[in-house]
Amino acid sequence: MEVRPTLTAMLSSPGVEADPTRARSVSVGVPVFRDVRFLDDCVESIVGQTEPAGEIILIDDGSHSDLVDAALSDWEARVPQRIRVLRQPNRGVCVARNTMLEAMLGDAFVLVDADDALAPTFIEQTAGALRANPGLDAIATWTEFFGDYAGVEGKPPFDARVGRRENPIVSTGVLVDMSIRDRGIRFSPDLAFIYCEDWDFWAQIVAAGGKFGLVPDPLVRHRVHRDSGASRRTELAHRIGKARATTRLWRV
Repeated sequence: MEVRPTLTAMLSSPGVEADPTRARSVSVGVPVFRDVRFLDDCVESIVGQTEPAGEIILIDDGSHSDLVDAALSDWEARVPQRIRVLRQPNRGVCVARNTMLEAMLGDAFVLVDADDALAPTFIEQTAGALRANPGLDAIATWTEFFGDYAGVEGKPPFDARVGRRENPIVSTGVLVDMSIRDRGIRFSPDLAFIYCEDWDFWAQIVAAGGKFGLVPDPLVRHRVHRDSGASRRTELAHRIGKARATTRLWRV
């Protein structure tokens, strides 16, 4: 795949030197709850990265399912040097993501939903952009939709101006410097069931002074199906989530 120049590189200040020490070990986290129909596609896309992940954490959010147990144990046995399995009582996807964040050992992280997938060069391109732009804290990409709907969505980088209007990041597949975790930024558990928790997480980063870059390639593959969060989210839930996230951004 041809690697296009990142938008962030065009926005970099002249004379800024790259920092090759960033994103040397990328931690990837995948929350799982009951449904493992697409888990193999997801994990295979992470294991098959051209620049390998330092670790892959799979967490079972209290599924109480033999099928889930078997699927997670199988992956842990197949790639024991890199895959770890965590388990917790059912407390929602936000708590599951926060639990993985606390356990991660890398210096950058990306969270991938179990029904989504990453293009093979996701880590290579996003980590390269993070190293090339030391003033950035996170690198997003464009999104390829597949499943019940197929297409590519190209949106601008997330910043206060854009984020007040919409969430341009379709999935949680964003490479984030681990300093964001260490500054105490977490997913808000009370937003888990209105499907705007990612918008709020990105807004927290910007409200804390963080900056997003963008690789203008569709490196996150977002599966569209009737059980996905976007299909379940009501208009009321969207309004509540938007109000919560944008409140932070109006203060920036």
